[in-house]
Amino acid sequence: MLRNKLNSILSVPDPARYGNRYWTYAISNNWLELIIPHQFRNDPEAYRLAVIHCGQVIKSILTLAEERDHLQVKTFPDLDKSHIVAMIRDYSDSQYTGKGENIPCPETDMIANDFDLIRLLASFYNFQPIITGLSSSPDSSSTDKETKPINTIEIYSKDDNPMVWLKTGYFLECFLQKKESENIIQPYDISLSLHTSKDNTFPNNSDNFPYRQLLLKEHAF
Repeated sequence: MLRNKLNSILSVPDPARYGNRYWTYAISNNWLELIIPHQFRNDPEAYRLAVIHCGQVIKSILTLAEERDHLQVKTFPDLDKSHIVAMIRDYSDSQYTGKGENIPCPETDMIANDFDLIRLLASFYNFQPIITGLSSSPDSSSTDKETKPINTIEIYSKDDNPMVWLKTGYFLECFLQKKESENIIQPYDISLSLHTSKDNTFPNNSDNFPYRQLLLKEHAF
């Protein structure tokens, strides 16, 4: 099962969807390791991107799995091997029910627009969103595509560490899955470059959330 789920991820048309170049894997019939390649292990920014994309992969595999209870996920299972981001085991052929980490995603079926979705996910994963642009208001009546400002959604965190990066991956994957379930072609440019509050000009960002982990910028049509 794990191999089939991984193949579904690897076969998406756009390799950037899961940042395939930043991670690799080892796999058998009932386990999967997500691994950061050697060339990225000593590069702080590349390492961070790799962990975020591994978070996306974990979330995607759990979504694709019919019986999540048979999957056991352990992130950073060996602290002496920080290049192993996750171990996923499949116990579907045994009587054991996996009791690994809980990787939840909030219920989004009733969410009607991107902005409510972003706020829900941000609250769930303990991020702070900053949404700018005239049409960020749900009741905006602007229909002029020539003058409509581009919406910018920034996601900030309190801390900056591998567990936050994993949650950034979960957040991004939940958002993308919701858009794909609506058959909407991704309308945002995605930037995962790390910035601190000193690097931007948005005064409404709280000092308690100084790290910008994710930037979604709406395409101009």
